[in-house]
Amino acid sequence: MESLPFNVVWLCGLPRSGTSWVSQIFDSVSTTTFRMAPLFSYAFKNAVNEDSSNEEWQDFFVNVYNSKDAFLLQEERRKKGDFPLTKDKARIPEHLVIKDVRYHEVLEKVLELPSKPKVVYIVRNPCAAIYSWLKSAKEFPKDADPLEEWYTGDCRKINRHEYWGFKDWLLLTKKYLRLSEQYPDQVYIAHYDKMVLNPLEEVSKLLKFSNLEMDENTKQFLLSSNQKNDTSDYSVFKDKSVVTKWKGKLHPKIEEEIKASLSEPSLAVFLDENFQN
Repeated sequence: MESLPFNVVWLCGLPRSGTSWVSQIFDSVSTTTFRMAPLFSYAFKNAVNEDSSNEEWQDFFVNVYNSKDAFLLQEERRKKGDFPLTKDKARIPEHLVIKDVRYHEVLEKVLELPSKPKVVYIVRNPCAAIYSWLKSAKEFPKDADPLEEWYTGDCRKINRHEYWGFKDWLLLTKKYLRLSEQYPDQVYIAHYDKMVLNPLEEVSKLLKFSNLEMDENTKQFLLSSNQKNDTSDYSVFKDKSVVTKWKGKLHPKIEEEIKASLSEPSLAVFLDENFQN
């Protein structure tokens, strides 16, 4: 089996955790090509899974890399202005970047592939992530009760590939913390709040881990995405108020239960919106 002619970076996280913003940071780098959630798309729906062979996964990555599917390229969001228009791209990109908030069950298989893909897990303060979900008219069902659904997220799940609610925040964060210890050269835990508050430093670390370098396009995107505040639920242009917008608005019962659940130091760190420690 021949090796892949490009590197793979797989971005993941719980929905409403900043994964779209981070995906466009990667897409701003000239040597990358970005694809949105191929396993969720019509073009590649469930094309591979955790039981697929290495060869099947390799074919999948090659086909996704070469695809011009409108959903994978997010053409509609770019037309609406939610995502920036890509420019100054290399003719033959060296890195394939995939963003997906579903299908977390396949990532352990991905990490075992001979091509050694990188996996970036984006973690947001769970109070902010849950608040963002509950207030989103497009994501939280209007007839659902936030006090009943915030923990399990069951009202939003349609199959085993869906991850919503604080229960899944705990499940996934513990999983990727474990995987980051097991695969330290392949798994990176990205703190969303840190990246928003200190973008140049934190993004530089992330790109270095991913064998990428920050260029002028990336710097300009970080500047514009942090200064402009678009009200669209799916826009990547949000100012730094996204870090603390939840405070005083999330139901006190939910906030209290989240904080009480994060007694472990490895989890409690994600509650500190200023990251002073």
